[in-house]
Amino acid sequence: ESSVLRVWQSYMALELSFNRDKAYLVTVQERPDKKLACFVHEWTGLSNVQLASEIATLSRRFRPRVLAYDPNTAGFLAPQLSRAGIAVAPTAWASTSFSIFCDQTLAAMDSGQLIHAGQDILKTHLAATARKPASDGGWRIARRASTNPISAAVALVMAVGHATQPQSESAIVVI
Repeated sequence: ESSVLRVWQSYMALELSFNRDKAYLVTVQERPDKKLACFVHEWTGLSNVQLASEIATLSRRFRPRVLAYDPNTAGFLAPQLSRAGIAVAPTAWASTSFSIFCDQTLAAMDSGQLIHAGQDILKTHLAATARKPASDGGWRIARRASTNPISAAVALVMAVGHATQPQSESAIVVI
């Protein structure tokens, strides 16, 4: 009897808290049934080197197609992650792409495509989000209008957005 290793396509996204004392890495994996399984890692008080090392370790384990990040919050880590061989993708919160990713994430939630392990941090951050209308008619998660920290929700949107894009449209940058 042979055993078959099942490899699910993985996507990751990193977001930091406003004061940079917490980091959230969301991993989204596309299952064979096309559902998107997600989970979050949270770190507090790590140095930049420690955080990059933790992310590199998880990236070696899950082998994401891309690790998305907002250049305005986590851009300083991108060169270190890229040097570790991780495909990074700048995904600015203020971009049109992020608005589209918000719509895609909501659609995945509404359709039952997005599933998670019930992690409290993710539920708390999602519950605290507020919407901000975008100039193109779309919307994005509003950071300032949100009632509590939402960094894990922002990372979720980036990861789901990249996971739901046709492969050729994901912007992967090697720095």
